[in-house]
Amino acid sequence: MLTETIAIPAAAPGTAHHLTVQRFGRAGARPCVYIQAALHADEIPGMICAQALRRELLAIEAAGHLQGEVVLVPVANPLGLGQQVLGQPVGRFALGDGGNFNRDFPDLCVSLSRIGENLADAPQHNLAIIREGLAAALSEVPALTPAQHLKKTLMGIALGCDVVLDLHCDAEAAMHLYTHTASAEIFAPLAALLGARAILLAEVSGGDPFDEAL
Repeated sequence: MLTETIAIPAAAPGTAHHLTVQRFGRAGARPCVYIQAALHADEIPGMICAQALRRELLAIEAAGHLQGEVVLVPVANPLGLGQQVLGQPVGRFALGDGGNFNRDFPDLCVSLSRIGENLADAPQHNLAIIREGLAAALSEVPALTPAQHLKKTLMGIALGCDVVLDLHCDAEAAMHLYTHTASAEIFAPLAALLGARAILLAEVSGGDPFDEAL
């Protein structure tokens, strides 16, 4: 396992936050799976799941059985995790401006029109061109607040991966899975393995959450 620590700009002097990224397997190997937990930082079960997964991945990696690469972000929102009001965690919304930590991720699709002439009848070539275009578009997105910097950082890490899982929870709910309508067939086996009682699909749910922006 390789651990990377990424600094998140502070909102006030004398404060600091950082994002911890853990990588398992061989860097650059395919498939690459990205998993993040608790983008809504008061949704604690995702972080507990990520810690359990970390132990499993360490064992699989040590045994030499890990194919591809797994990128794990067990605490995807250190900003929200540091927010408490009278002893209660407040991790869904940023206290500074009221923004939802899982909304307003950058919309990079409008910038992809510039790469059309570079595409060919070669899927892997096109995939590389599209990823380069998305990374270039993301690099041009301004990040003026800590929350914007966090969102840009998370998106930048996930863009290079083949499968992206964003772990959330609710106060009371059956196991369920959200995905884009076009991805329903791809994620059906995962839903079955999870014992999901429902798969919720949408072309556009609105608000540019992390999964939909990707």
